[in-house]
Amino acid sequence: MASMETFAFLSKGAAGIIAALKSPILSCIAVLTLSLGALSAAFAGSATWNLGPLSGDWNTAANWMPHTVPNGPSDIATFDVSSVTDVSTRENVLVESITFSSSASAFTQHRHEWQPVDHWQRN
Repeated sequence: MASMETFAFLSKGAAGIIAALKSPILSCIAVLTLSLGALSAAFAGSATWNLGPLSGDWNTAANWMPHTVPNGPSDIATFDVSSVTDVSTRENVLVESITFSSSASAFTQHRHEWQPVDHWQRN
């Protein structure tokens, strides 16, 4: 059985180790928190329909640039020239606005339900 002196020594040693790790742990937590915030921002937001998308599916991130699907109250979906102009979705889509550039191709949009929060716009 360990004596109280040994226990006290281990406690001080453990406290020293914890103190030594405290700064790196806090640093790691801060970096992880910032990284996760940036990651979530990368997967949601405004985007432009690609020139050569993989399909006409609105919900395919690779069809947008950057690779994210506009589907949020502050997102803007922009359409320009594209080789795939028949766009569809099987789910409700909520965006702030859908914008077509002045040079946009003629798009056909098949929808479950489009819900622009603000407006449709043709630039």
